[in-house]
Amino acid sequence: MRVSRDSVRSVLAETWAFVENTPIGLMVSFTQSRLDADLRDGELSWDGALELLDVRRIVRFGWPFRNVLVDRVWSFLASHPQPPDIWVARDITLDNTPGLSPVVVAAWDGTGVDVSVFGGHIWTNPGEVAGNGRDDDGNGRVDDIHGVAWSWAGEAESRLHPSELLSPDEYERTRRHAQGLGDLASYRDTPDAHEARQLLATMTEEDRALQAKFMGVWHGTAVGSVLVRSNPALRLVVVRTDFGAYSHPPAPTRAWAELYGAMLSTAVTYLRSAGVRVANLSWGLEPADLEAAFEANAAGGSEAERHALAAEYFGIIREAFRTAIAESPDILFTVGSGNSGRDNVALETIPASFDLPNVLTVGAADRDGIEASFSNRGKVDVLASGVWVETTIPGGSRVPFTGTSLAAPQVANLAAKLLAVDPTLTTAALRRLILETADSTRDERGRTILLLNPRPAFVRLH
Repeated sequence: MRVSRDSVRSVLAETWAFVENTPIGLMVSFTQSRLDADLRDGELSWDGALELLDVRRIVRFGWPFRNVLVDRVWSFLASHPQPPDIWVARDITLDNTPGLSPVVVAAWDGTGVDVSVFGGHIWTNPGEVAGNGRDDDGNGRVDDIHGVAWSWAGEAESRLHPSELLSPDEYERTRRHAQGLGDLASYRDTPDAHEARQLLATMTEEDRALQAKFMGVWHGTAVGSVLVRSNPALRLVVVRTDFGAYSHPPAPTRAWAELYGAMLSTAVTYLRSAGVRVANLSWGLEPADLEAAFEANAAGGSEAERHALAAEYFGIIREAFRTAIAESPDILFTVGSGNSGRDNVALETIPASFDLPNVLTVGAADRDGIEASFSNRGKVDVLASGVWVETTIPGGSRVPFTGTSLAAPQVANLAAKLLAVDPTLTTAALRRLILETADSTRDERGRTILLLNPRPAFVRLH
């Protein structure tokens, strides 16, 4: 089994931060709150049972050795500095490159994008007049200057970014916490790291709720910052479709599923009308998400009945979405594979599991180029940098984040750069160029793994 220095270091740093800073009572109380919601109908779900068993394992077999673990991991981290990042040498910049063609790229996200931090990179609808309250271009949307948005209910909204979710004080507090968690995992001794350690040790339900609100505003902006990196020709159009991850959605119904599926289809149509060539979707939806919505609302009947209803309603959404993407061959869709370390085909994750000629599913690799343990398997076309990627969050601060959400836009970034140099590339040629110039290796199970490599792609282009 191939294990990189960065993988070992990252896992150990996260383990040390958790063990050093998380009181056993907090972990138990957090699990209890999750189980209380799970048991509203008197039954414990499969995922809830697994979580309960995992907590029991930690409490019974891990906690007695806490001090030894902390001391030894600390010693290891202190004597093993971070390895160099292989992705730095692979990157391509188009800054100051003459003769580039504009490329419209979509940042399609559940949290939206703070367009104020991207300046000239933002796409502007040429057929719409800002602020006049009219649908100037006749596309059914009023004042869609930089993009479109929908709610979880599938209803049109005007806000491309829900910045009002956080007050200025809340934003600054959560920003420092996010920065501190990144510093902790990278073993950097900073004031933000100390503050994050203290918060982890004393975290309350209110703190957790605040962190959930923060997640509801930073994600799309962080993804967008990876998309636009070093490409002055890129123009970013925003699509925000709430997928319920940071809210408490109502129980699903057939009418809702039909409306949500129609919304996803309409969003793809909007991308075509805006001239989008590359669309990044760092999100996924699964039948389990619908089951969770049933459970949270104590609806849907027994576990078996919830499972059947979720499968039925999810099928409606999946087919509408898949058809819309298949009917958009001029757009390359880059999507994150998911972060649960599982098989996204078995999970039926959409759009990651879509096996279509214009979809690239992207997994995450660490700074050594080794597949991250959290990165979903199953349908994965290529791996890209997804561990502690520097991003921009609402307000303009730079914060490192980890996940396939940050890996997928690395591929979209390369695709947009290739199109800026050669706008005649078809989607098929673009996809082929990205995959054929990726580095090929094999993992411990004999699977072929492709690592994104922009430099040879540009060499072949010329």
